[in-house]
This record gives sequence, structure tokens and C-alpha cells, in this order.
Amino acid sequence: MQRSHKDEFQRWRAELETKHGKMIYDRLSDVIGTNDDLTVGDMVLFTNDYGVTFGPHEVLGFCKPDSFLCPHRFPKDEDCGIVFLDSDGYWFPDRLNQLTLVLKGGQQ
Repeated sequence: MQRSHKDEFQRWRAELETKHGKMIYDRLSDVIGTNDDLTVGDMVLFTNDYGVTFGPHEVLGFCKPDSFLCPHRFPKDEDCGIVFLDSDGYWFPDRLNQLTLVLKGGQQ
């Protein structure tokens, strides 16, 4: 069984938002224009750039693509990480195209 990092994420989020204001949101539609209703609590699989899949992981939050939290691979890369997962790298958001929804809010 995987270790949960939700408590660490919540502490990190609180510190971050105390310094910088609201930066992490509960719905994907709050950070990008989309019809996808991915939300905190959904379970996803993460597939890395080499095709290896990990998870499932719980979605913990979302950041806006223009946020300093969004890691860009290249200066003009629009496909940056905006989804925080309950994983060892909870502070590093993953790209949407790396995720596959497996459970919606704990429901299939």
C-alpha cells in the first residue's frame, strides 16, 4: 500500500497560499477552459514519458498554467503540469495528458 502525502500537501498548500494568495484550486475547470470535470478526490493513473504507469493516485489540487508552480519544459511550452497528485512528488504538478481517470470521487 502506498503512503499518503495528503497531510504534507495540505501544510505545503497552506504555507504557499499564506505567502502568495490562492494558488491551488479544487476543480480543473477553475484553472483552464475545459468540459472535463476532474476534481479533488478523483483517482487517476499516471503514465510517465517512458510509458510506465503508476497509481492509482488521488487528485489533490490544480494550479493555473501561468502560475510559477507550473513547471514548463521549454519557455513557450503550454503543456505544463497543473495537477497535484497524492504521490512522493506531491509538490510537483503533473501534465494532464499523463493522467487517466479511473475513479470519479471514489465512484466508478
